[in-house]
Amino acid sequence: MPTLATVLVHPDVTNRSGYRYQFTPKHHGGEPNAAMWLPELSLISEFSIFNRADLWQIADSRRWLYGVLPDGNGDLQTIGTWDEQVAEFQTGPPTDAWHGYPKWALEETGPPNRRKQQCCPERIVFDQMVAVGMITKIQRKRLLTGRPA
Repeated sequence: MPTLATVLVHPDVTNRSGYRYQFTPKHHGGEPNAAMWLPELSLISEFSIFNRADLWQIADSRRWLYGVLPDGNGDLQTIGTWDEQVAEFQTGPPTDAWHGYPKWALEETGPPNRRKQQCCPERIVFDQMVAVGMITKIQRKRLLTGRPA
């Protein structure tokens, strides 16, 4: 995906909850210090991560959603420029579309402030992913420690 200059709202809504989703310039090349989606990741793939997160209700205590992108061979695809494999999706006011970004840079990459344990999604997020078959127990353990799954 090329750098975005303006916010784009996806034409479809999520299958389960009917949430709208927006692609933001900040996470598509607009701010160099922000988490960035990989340029080669399509907007369709980005929305699919969000749609599956909503479908399975993979959420933390704030009700923010989380998702991953399987590679079709039992592994997870890297989705962010700092080797992230997990995406976090935030909502704003009820009338606003959700937006998301790669979350939880792996221990070898990304700026130090993005690798600290406080940036890791809550354990319940990974437990929910295991429960619905999004990730394996081994992948959960690796992700919780900031290693590639």
